[in-house]
Amino acid sequence: MKKIHIILVFAASMLFARTTWAYNFVSGGIYYNITSNTAPYTVEVTSGAKSYSGYIAIPATVTYNGATYLVTSIGYDAFFNCRNLTFVTIPNSVTSIGDDAFSGCSGLTTVTIPNSVTSIGDDAFSGCSRLTTVNIGNSVTSIGIYAFASDTNLTQVNYNADSCITMGSSSFPVFSGCSKLSIVNIGNNVRHIPAYAFSGCSGLTKTNYTGTIEQWCRIDFGRANANPISFSHNLYINNQLITDLIIPNTIDTIKSYAFCGDMSITSVTIGNSVTSIGDYAFYDCSSLKNVTIGRSVTSIGINAFYGCSGLTTVTIGNSVTSIGDYAFASDTNLTQVNYNADSCILVGTGVFSGCSNIKTLNIGNNVKIIPTNIFRNFQKLDMLNIGNSVVSIGDSTFYGCSGLAQVNFNADSCITMGSSSFRGCSKLSIVNIGNNVRHIPAYAFSGCSKLTSITIPNSVTSIGDYAFASDTNLTQVNYNADS
Repeated sequence: MKKIHIILVFAASMLFARTTWAYNFVSGGIYYNITSNTAPYTVEVTSGAKSYSGYIAIPATVTYNGATYLVTSIGYDAFFNCRNLTFVTIPNSVTSIGDDAFSGCSGLTTVTIPNSVTSIGDDAFSGCSRLTTVNIGNSVTSIGIYAFASDTNLTQVNYNADSCITMGSSSFPVFSGCSKLSIVNIGNNVRHIPAYAFSGCSGLTKTNYTGTIEQWCRIDFGRANANPISFSHNLYINNQLITDLIIPNTIDTIKSYAFCGDMSITSVTIGNSVTSIGDYAFYDCSSLKNVTIGRSVTSIGINAFYGCSGLTTVTIGNSVTSIGDYAFASDTNLTQVNYNADSCILVGTGVFSGCSNIKTLNIGNNVKIIPTNIFRNFQKLDMLNIGNSVVSIGDSTFYGCSGLAQVNFNADSCITMGSSSFRGCSKLSIVNIGNNVRHIPAYAFSGCSKLTSITIPNSVTSIGDYAFASDTNLTQVNYNADS
């Protein structure tokens, strides 16, 4: 779509050559519009009768008719299509760069945007085909759509914006068509990386942050829909490739998207001071093999470890109280889950969806609640040991675990089992129900067609509708319930 956009812009420039120019005066070969005739006097750089070429140094102030004007902006179309412009110096007085300001300046090779600039307009530097490096200053708060689009030789962006909040969009990304962009250097004062900041930069291989892991974890990452940043990269901290990531005890939160798409990280150790792991924090980290989640983590965000296809083992600590939708979904090599959460009560949809190779599930002895749906459709799970502290099992928790053959239910005081907890476990042949279970709920073991015998202990006081319905091979029931 961008190619069409560029063609239309440049076609328009050829078809409708400028014959009139809106400028108030010329000084030093640069055309100006007056934007304020009262103190403080201000002007913007604009286009003029002659095309700019060679080296242009824009001054911070300019004098006209006895008044001194501050140069505060580079206006719309100011240097549009000036193909012979090779270098430009932008003073610290400039706060905005307008739409199409340098669009089509194919002779530019380097642009330094000073710290005074707060906004960069749509297509501001689009089609600058020789531009190799861009430096974005720390005061920028917004960058327009296609701002650097089709800069086909752009290889490096030095991004120092402290708090940029808008940067293009998913449909009109800032760096669209920058096929050679491979390095993004992010300054240590950056606090926010906007949604879609580097979306579509398929050649991006290195993101280098000049701060520390602590600072990186504190950055707010842009969020919009599913995958706003689209980093497909290796993360460097001060030019050191991060493979074994250790989150120190000085960090309490891993922000959303913090390591999204990182291709270099193979192991993560999360310090015991961390209490939350944000949405998409390790999304699509395909090289990640080992994760140790600290004992203080209480929440794991939506898609936090989605698509970590190298991950084989996950240990969920005892402080976790909530796990977001699809937190570990599509971790196709995940074979073992060690679940030690004492009282996890909020579990999203499809937490382990697509984890078709999970064979081992260890539920720790301090676990009290096994939430709804959390282990649904673990089709290769063959044996389940439920620890002695479990007090409740949620609805459909083990629904569709078609390979599950044996359940050793050792809970001393489990009092509730949700509807359809083991429904559809077609290979389940052995169930040992603990002596303190009081209620067997509706559909709990419905459809367990391999189950041949069941012993109902004397602690059971109620059995729900269809609890053992369609267990077609059930031939023996030992019923010891007192009441």
